[in-house]
Amino acid sequence: MKEDYQPEINVTLKKETDKDGKDWVVITFEDNGICWDWHQMPERVWEKYYRSKKNIEGMGGTFDYKAEWGKGAIVTTKIPAERYLIKKEDD
Repeated sequence: MKEDYQPEINVTLKKETDKDGKDWVVITFEDNGICWDWHQMPERVWEKYYRSKKNIEGMGGTFDYKAEWGKGAIVTTKIPAERYLIKKEDD
């Protein structure tokens, strides 16, 4: 790691509309850590990953994890907006 390394975690929340007109709530977690060697990750980390993935997919959403050694990781979850957004009725 560089001497001037400053850890960062960025979280974004947004609504996206896909090509079929379906709205999604998208939550992204991004860090600039060195990442773990996949083969050396503790089993408990994988258990939490798969539990989270299963829960998100059970709500009709997606859970994606991408990492690059020395550059960081990005976790993106998408859940159907119609289940979780409160719609304001017109006056």
